[in-house]
Amino acid sequence: MQWRMIVRRCPSRAMTLVGDFAQAGPVATARDWKEALSPHVGPRFKLHSLTVSYRTTQEILESVRDLLTRIAPDQNPTRSLRSGERPRTVTAPPDGSVTAVVREVRAQSTAHPGELLGVICADGRVSELTAQGIAHYARVVPASEARGLEFDGVVVMNPEEIITARPAGERDLYVALTRATKRLCTVTVQPA
Repeated sequence: MQWRMIVRRCPSRAMTLVGDFAQAGPVATARDWKEALSPHVGPRFKLHSLTVSYRTTQEILESVRDLLTRIAPDQNPTRSLRSGERPRTVTAPPDGSVTAVVREVRAQSTAHPGELLGVICADGRVSELTAQGIAHYARVVPASEARGLEFDGVVVMNPEEIITARPAGERDLYVALTRATKRLCTVTVQPA
């Protein structure tokens, strides 16, 4: 219905559309541009794929390559103009020491005042992380609302929990992991 709405507002069918099916939300049914546009414009479209990422580093893109292959197998991986730190993975006990990890990531950015730090988690974890005081160091964002956001550093909490939280959980995780422009840390909290 959304595609029909767009096409109806442009009777000439001359438009420029930009998007990434790997970042599509949970209600997306089309897997590629042909599937999305053919019912409305037939074969009358030209597809140009962007090949350069301006947001994140090459190291982060390499770390999500397997995930991208699973969720968008026909999509060519992009390359980045930036290089940076390799993403880190940390395992934390369930005793609230997650706050210490976030503080550590925040401390890494003290050389650059004003840097933004985001903590992205499954939607059901936002209240818990806020209660732990993490919001004092970073912006806590539910994975379902991370699309379009950008942070200097990102801490992704419990990737498996993000995957299982919603029907498009792997896409939510891909989005979460690609919001960082400089630093990425993934935290898995051990069960209690």
